Amino acid sequence: KEKYGEIITSVAIAKMNDGKILPYHSRLKSFLTYGYNFDMGVNTELTLDYSSKQYTDISNRNSLNPFVNLSLNLTYKISPEFNLTFDLKNLLNRKDFHWFDYQEPPLDFSAGLLYRW
Repeated sequence: KEKYGEIITSVAIAKMNDGKILPYHSRLKSFLTYGYNFDMGVNTELTLDYSSKQYTDISNRNSLNPFVNLSLNLTYKISPEFNLTFDLKNLLNRKDFHWFDYQEPPLDFSAGLLYRW
């Protein structure tokens, strides 16, 4: 068991041969996740996502603003096969856009039951 939890991160940088960025792809996209497993079968993960400016056209003239998303995931292990999951996204309640004219939902909650065999 990890004494202090675990940290996971990723950074991706993208561009085309002509120096432009593909529409709806960020030049810089990264995330940082801190996770901790509690003895009672609960796993928590706090994730910070960042995406730089995204262009909405191939000529790179129109763009969407960079965005940050903070999310929390809780997983409770009911049995070796079943997990109960709870996700909260957009904890900062930002008005970010991933696509032109499509605003991310405000604080977003989802729950589920995961079965593995």
